[in-house]
Order: sequence, then C-alpha cells, then structure tokens
Amino acid sequence: MWDEILTTERRPDGVRVRGKNMNGEWDSAFTYDQLISQRVNALDLLDHPNKYKIDQVERKIAFR
Repeated sequence: MWDEILTTERRPDGVRVRGKNMNGEWDSAFTYDQLISQRVNALDLLDHPNKYKIDQVERKIAFR
C-alpha cells in the first residue's frame, strides 16, 4: 500500500523520509545506494517530496 510522503531531510548517508498513513505519521531512512537502486533522484526527492509515494512494506519509493 502506498503512503503519502510529507517531508524529507538530508542525512550524511542518505535521506530521511517522513510520511503519513491510516495509522498515523512515521519516519524511515534510505541510503543513497538504496535510492539509486530504485532509480530515485535524491535531490529531487529532497526538493519535491510531494511528487513521490512510498510503500513501507516493500521499502520502495516511486514517482507519483
């Protein structure tokens, strides 16, 4: 199930993602390698988090 991404934050080793689903808000971290393997542009994710969605179970980020 895809969740909404609310904000992102640059970390030394990747990107911290905060999101919201039916159970409330949550946060998760992704390394740059994980983002690259998913073909996610880290800078675009940081600048425009609302353009992306996340599947927390599969740990995948995708363009909306």
